[in-house]
Amino acid sequence: MRFVKQASVASSRNALRYAQEAEDSGRNTLGMLGSQSERITNTDATLGLASAQTRIAEEKAKELKKLNRSIFAIHASNPFNSKRKILEKEEKLKEQIAEDQANRERFRNAMHDTQSRIGSAMRADSKFKPADRQAKLADRARYQFEGDSEDEELEDEINDNLDAIGQSASRLKSMALAAQEEVDRQNQHLDKIAEDTDNLDINVHLNTSRLARIK
Repeated sequence: MRFVKQASVASSRNALRYAQEAEDSGRNTLGMLGSQSERITNTDATLGLASAQTRIAEEKAKELKKLNRSIFAIHASNPFNSKRKILEKEEKLKEQIAEDQANRERFRNAMHDTQSRIGSAMRADSKFKPADRQAKLADRARYQFEGDSEDEELEDEINDNLDAIGQSASRLKSMALAAQEEVDRQNQHLDKIAEDTDNLDINVHLNTSRLARIK
């Protein structure tokens, strides 16, 4: 009987070691996901800056086209139209500034959410509830044939290891759920970046065509 318990102790030790290694791997995975999320957010921010520069280039192309036409056309300027256009430009500039500020806030919130989600998963307490110690002792007595101190130590270690394995499994579940949520969010973010990249590419080509037509 003692030999069986010794074998059980060895098995529980190995299982606990594997569980701890799995936890370490899970934490590393979450850390890599956090770094990847930061790179994705930075890419999105850079893309936003490129889009802003493209809009500026579009406005400059329009101004250049207008200036080019005015060289060859003689017309009297309407002060009311000029004032209206100035107001329209100012309003458009305000809208663009507000949009840029909203984007920066969105990037900050995205990074904060990622750090909070991953940090919480790494620090998560186990939801595993070990069995009542008195109940364990009573249950142990039913099957205990060699109730000496060594036998008690074997039983204690088996129970402690099983409790630790249960707690580790609970933490692993929390990390797995956090990793899945993070992957889903990153995929959504990447889809947005892909769409924004396509739009940027189209706008760049349009600006290039506009500039080519200015003569």
